[in-house]
Amino acid sequence: MSKHKLSFHPLKFTSKILSQSKPVIAIWDIGILITILGWILHYQMVVLILFIPYLATCYHFYKVSNKKEENIEEEG
Repeated sequence: MSKHKLSFHPLKFTSKILSQSKPVIAIWDIGILITILGWILHYQMVVLILFIPYLATCYHFYKVSNKKEENIEEEG
């Protein structure tokens, strides 16, 4: 029996979104929704714990997108 690959893989889909030109916008939108939902549900400590690595991820993708823009400007 052969295993069939999933036609939709969430990690691959997410990485495609994040590799587009403005990934920071999508990350911030998701993070803001999580934060608002967390505060509404009164899980302040959980929101704070999740928010720290979230900010680090945003910063990382911000730096990556800036490097891509610098490389494009140098080639042009």
